Amino acid sequence: EIVGPSVLMNHAREGAVAVVDLRSHGRRVPNATRNLAAPVGSAPVFALGDLETARRWAEQRALKSVWVIPPHLIEFHAMHGVPQIAPRQAWQKVSRADWPLFDVSEAVEFSDSRLARSQRLDYSTFGSGDLSQLPKNQPFIVACRVGHRSQLVTQKLRALGYDAHNLDGGLWEWQCQKLPMEGEAQ
Repeated sequence: EIVGPSVLMNHAREGAVAVVDLRSHGRRVPNATRNLAAPVGSAPVFALGDLETARRWAEQRALKSVWVIPPHLIEFHAMHGVPQIAPRQAWQKVSRADWPLFDVSEAVEFSDSRLARSQRLDYSTFGSGDLSQLPKNQPFIVACRVGHRSQLVTQKLRALGYDAHNLDGGLWEWQCQKLPMEGEAQ
């Protein structure tokens, strides 16, 4: 079954998962292995790669159920004119309260796991939503699960005159670098 990165992230918060990266290169994924022979045990199995490659791999391993995350859901290219900020640099600015951090993940994604000190900015109503929570004369960071939605929002905000910066790699890259996360919403 094809799923998005949020399904993996939510399962990982609930317990052990096996994540096998079938790609030869690409953006790192938290706790993924490129060792195709790694034991998967009884945990839910996620394969990163195209559907046909994942099917062949699962058949070779005699796995009955594998969730597949296709590359286009985790890979993207930086858009021209959209400044990217690396997670460590972002955390330095956020932890010192120099720059606010806004997450455009869906409400359920945000409630399950989120970046430390982040506030939710509703992506689904972004075009018609209230932007009064955004600082007009201060730089800030926009994030999402992998950095694609936030990049689109950052581009729009910059066109409106905001000093927005996209979190490069989003929550996944943040987790890869073992930066602070917050758990379920209180």
